Amino acid sequence: MLLDSGLAASGDTKTLAFWRESGNMPPELLAERIGHEWIDWLMIPGITNEADNPVNFAQNHNELLLLKAQEKFGSLQTLEEVHVASVALIRVALYLSHGLGADAKGISEHWLETAKSHGAKE
Repeated sequence: MLLDSGLAASGDTKTLAFWRESGNMPPELLAERIGHEWIDWLMIPGITNEADNPVNFAQNHNELLLLKAQEKFGSLQTLEEVHVASVALIRVALYLSHGLGADAKGISEHWLETAKSHGAKE
């Protein structure tokens, strides 16, 4: 979103600052910031027909999250809306990374460096 939408090219500096801040947040604060709706989609997605097959469950869960992102952010009109969506999605991804035992701060730093290497500013 940041790079493909024109937000980075606009000179925006606040999005990466929020990304950095989010990478340093504990999971409890991330959960609070992303809200109950996204937490529910992440933690209790209502996918019941694939309970015995973890691969199918993961694929269906991925499709659900993509659908919800499209529903929430598919008709953004302004760069401010893109900023808000970009921060929300990075927080969702970082919250999920905590749940998987990954290094959320390291992931955040990697995304920051990648974005900056493609023209985003901090």
